[in-house]
Amino acid sequence: MQSSNKGFPDYYTHIGIALFILILLIAELSAPDVYHWQVNSIGQLAGQDYPLSWLMASGYVLFGLILSLGIWMKFKKRNAYLVPELFVLGYAVSLMISAYYQPRSFEEHLLYDRFEDSMNHLMSSIAGISISLGILTFSFVTINRKRKIRALFALIILIVVSILKSFSVFPDYNGLLQRIIYLVILSWLWFDYPKIVPAASNSDK
Repeated sequence: MQSSNKGFPDYYTHIGIALFILILLIAELSAPDVYHWQVNSIGQLAGQDYPLSWLMASGYVLFGLILSLGIWMKFKKRNAYLVPELFVLGYAVSLMISAYYQPRSFEEHLLYDRFEDSMNHLMSSIAGISISLGILTFSFVTINRKRKIRALFALIILIVVSILKSFSVFPDYNGLLQRIIYLVILSWLWFDYPKIVPAASNSDK
């Protein structure tokens, strides 16, 4: 790998993930007792009529923005696989848009805007589909067998857990299931995604 590409784009990806996790931890520690991480979603920390909703919303925006910046820099340096990167970009942009539309509050007795809640769910679904397709297409272009296997394993987990969550198979653990989804996605973005670039083919063996 050329020295000019050393560590690229790890800086953007890792900083974005680190900031997102930090903001998530602060938001969860600041949440009232009625919020339960095993039951409630991460998005509900940016829910309607919640005074600290701006905190988690900023986490989504910063993460999506930094991830998008890293992708743009890769394209600028002509160091990117077009289709896989576009899927990851779709994930990043969808996260940012989802922050604009607030989901229903974790305090379920409160009135809420159904349109905003529906739009938030729609953008979250688009984000999930986009990153899944990103992981799948990156598994096609990487020449590293272990990365291919990890990508397929990650996809299986994402599909199974998403189905369990969508059909509320374990309604008391929807929050936990969502966090498993985030753990899988962020782990792939942290460990494998930055290394799968054309100019770094030697490191992708």
